[in-house]
Amino acid sequence: MGNSVISALGPISATVADAGNDNHDSLVPISYATTSFVGATDRDTNRWYVHAPFATSSVQSYIGTSGSANQSQTVNTGSVVTFTANPSDAGATNDGSGVVIESDNPVLVFHRSTSPGDGIGLYPPTMRDLFGFDSNYAYAGALQSGDDIDYYCSSGGSGTESSVNRGEKRVVDGCNAATHMTGDSVRLVAGAVPIAAMQQADSDGREATAFLPQHEFGTRYVMTNDAQYAAIACSPRFGEVEVSILAPGGGSTVTSGVCTPGVATPGALHFGDTSGSSVVYTAGHQIVSTNGVPFYAVYEDNAGDTDEKNILSPVQARKYGAENFSVVYGEQELTIDAEYEQLSYGWYQNIDANTPTSTWTLGSGEYVSEAQAITGAGAVDDGDVLRLRMNMLTSNATGSKDVTAFKLQYASAATDQCNTASVWSDVGELSSTTAVFRRLQQCECR
Repeated sequence: MGNSVISALGPISATVADAGNDNHDSLVPISYATTSFVGATDRDTNRWYVHAPFATSSVQSYIGTSGSANQSQTVNTGSVVTFTANPSDAGATNDGSGVVIESDNPVLVFHRSTSPGDGIGLYPPTMRDLFGFDSNYAYAGALQSGDDIDYYCSSGGSGTESSVNRGEKRVVDGCNAATHMTGDSVRLVAGAVPIAAMQQADSDGREATAFLPQHEFGTRYVMTNDAQYAAIACSPRFGEVEVSILAPGGGSTVTSGVCTPGVATPGALHFGDTSGSSVVYTAGHQIVSTNGVPFYAVYEDNAGDTDEKNILSPVQARKYGAENFSVVYGEQELTIDAEYEQLSYGWYQNIDANTPTSTWTLGSGEYVSEAQAITGAGAVDDGDVLRLRMNMLTSNATGSKDVTAFKLQYASAATDQCNTASVWSDVGELSSTTAVFRRLQQCECR
């Protein structure tokens, strides 16, 4: 197994092809790198290829529930090392031992058998729901012992695989299995520990596909090789998916259908030849969600030896660790709108259109100053029109428009005794005939 790395500036869909051998599959994206893996398979003679993309890593493999490493090797940065952990084959329909791989740094793992067959990029164990197909077999494994795994079938059934052990190959056999992915799509729900799962053997090739969680679902996939069929799974969370297969280059619609999940069960949809081995879709055909709802997709690759494969979507093109981030919570901060305090005021003659400059006259050539009361010869008479301007101090700079309302009021008091006023009245509306003071124009805040 080589250690070639492909870097791209945008999403790609790619397959390692080797005609006549059932051990090739889609490339393993860097976003799959982690420190612990579970391979729930014991078929044939197994090989595990570990690539260290970031740092020289100490890697161990464990068979089944064993707490002792079967192998321990150093994988240098940028290199690939082969592990030969090979559980005894318990048979396709029987529970058995899988393999756990652990590393002190994030690594990528690809599996195949020497038959050859079962090429698959291992997906990191997760607590998220997993989706895949039962064609002909579905297997699950866990990182720790004693966990229960619930399963839900697209045909409506459900059940529980109880007490799944660390490193076990547990057969999930409660759904309807069938060849060429025509069996149930399956949703697996972890109990308390991370799990991984795969499908194996669709009847015409020694191949496998990985179960994936919903955040890996895409809305557009490209079949990189000639294909016999495509199979779609959809989740209850995302809902119904309208799916079309488009000609290469995203051209005309070749066929379409709808994948409909249940309340808790996944939905399933199939396209192409599900009984023979003919090429129905040439390389470059696209599988597209026309209503924008993400879905899971696999296809039967006819370029090699009719073996099923996962397909990459633009979702897998994310950088490593893009979905992993830390959150720090501080004390709760309340958003308080600005509080206002009146600072000063000024009385003006109502003769200017916008910014007034002529203050109220007190007679004998004198005018009121800022914050000065009107007294003496300048006293207001019935029918006088005055202009009042105020300024205010705000407690912060986050005042919101149309949030705070102000009310202009007046009161009666003896000269120089305004601080004793206790009965306040609203300035009257334009049409008021009873208010001592009424407004002549709309008040504005600037």
